[in-house]
Amino acid sequence: MKKTIAIIASALLALGAVGCKKNADTTAVSEKDSLALSMGILYGQDFANQFEMSRLQGQPIDSVAFLDGFKYGIDTTRFSYNLGAIYASNIARQLAHDSIDIDKFYAAMRAALLKDTVSIALKPADAQAFMQRIQAKKQRENNMKQFGQNIEKGNEYIDTFKKEDGVIVTTSGLAYKTLQEGTGATPSLADTVRVKYVGTLVDGKEFDKNEEGIEFAVTGVIKGWTEMLQLMKVGQKVRVVIPQELAYGETGNYTIEPFSTLTFEMELIGIKPGKK
Repeated sequence: MKKTIAIIASALLALGAVGCKKNADTTAVSEKDSLALSMGILYGQDFANQFEMSRLQGQPIDSVAFLDGFKYGIDTTRFSYNLGAIYASNIARQLAHDSIDIDKFYAAMRAALLKDTVSIALKPADAQAFMQRIQAKKQRENNMKQFGQNIEKGNEYIDTFKKEDGVIVTTSGLAYKTLQEGTGATPSLADTVRVKYVGTLVDGKEFDKNEEGIEFAVTGVIKGWTEMLQLMKVGQKVRVVIPQELAYGETGNYTIEPFSTLTFEMELIGIKPGKK
């Protein structure tokens, strides 16, 4: 936008310069007229460039039809109408992408906007809950397509780990073995603990660690950690493999892909008793 303003300013100076010259084909114009001309030319050139790029990408735009719509849309006396057209244009892409019945969508939207309770088939809260379920389903499907292979890799890793000496497998699928015995107390769900740990993926890549010790509530972490901590004593160090469903599951987090099995070496170094 700054570049456009600079160009317009330059155009105004140029027009001011030529305005002093006599020319049979031009007349003196006011500063506002100059601004209108300059902006119109620059926007027109910009649109022309965009349309050419769109054409090269296989999406040609009808310039005449565009101008008709632009002229209608720029009329400020039709603000509400034009606002509706703008929203419709944006929403239309989503409707087309999801193969939504436009007539049913419009009827429901109209009823909700005009507070026509007779014609509204769903309560807003129910509609919101349904949309959240659909969005979660789509997200899971997309994640499964992109990251589903992590499930198989994780299962293979756990199966291999189970064969090592001293490995214990819980009913939930958590697999661990003790690297260093502990002699202290065992935390409960109400407690806060202090733990040292190093976290890695099944390919050996380290994604997190704290070698000084960090405090957190037993219930304030992933399910696999909550379960493991209740099986440990202060001073104990374990290597634990946490199945994806006990870790970050289908969502993952900012450093961990969805459906990732996680491995930790963790040492319980302290317990702060909670209220019973």
